[in-house]
Amino acid sequence: GLDARYLASALGWGDRIVAIDMIGTPNHGTVVADVLSGTITDGYVDPGIVDLATQAFSDIFGIGAGDQSLSDAMATLTPEGVDAINQASPDVPGIYYRSWAGHTCGSLEWECQNDHADEVVEPLLEPLYLIPWTYGLPNDGLVPVDSAIWGDYQGELNTDHLDEIGQFQDQNNPAFDHRSFYLNEVSFLAAMGF
Repeated sequence: GLDARYLASALGWGDRIVAIDMIGTPNHGTVVADVLSGTITDGYVDPGIVDLATQAFSDIFGIGAGDQSLSDAMATLTPEGVDAINQASPDVPGIYYRSWAGHTCGSLEWECQNDHADEVVEPLLEPLYLIPWTYGLPNDGLVPVDSAIWGDYQGELNTDHLDEIGQFQDQNNPAFDHRSFYLNEVSFLAAMGF
């Protein structure tokens, strides 16, 4: 989503794009990046969780834990880093911006699971999920719900960040069928004339 908005605006491709439909995009940054980059060092998040989250992020995105590109990615995804992207990428008139947020639950959050169609964060994402959760922020395992809001906000999906793109399809979670979701999005945009 951030790349699409940057492409449309800062790189000048807005005349070739009619709609940008974002799911779980950190449009306002993520506290995960603040904690993993050391921008926030308030001690709320246990250092063991930080280590597990750093390893999880490295594993998911194929970036070595000591690699400079991990530090660069974290700096880009902090609220300040994303604010710089937003300043460089104002909305392009004529492009329809639409967004969704993912909302998942921890493995022991029974009430949350009950409220979100039994959605449970993928084990690989759980250390990352715990960071925004520690700050009281509902999230998809990486992006807080309120950070995903941009343009015509559609609401929350019962899914984690990896399931949003079909990276892992939960076998025990019928709450989110990524294929049907994306087909519906395409049909919606087509019906709007895009």
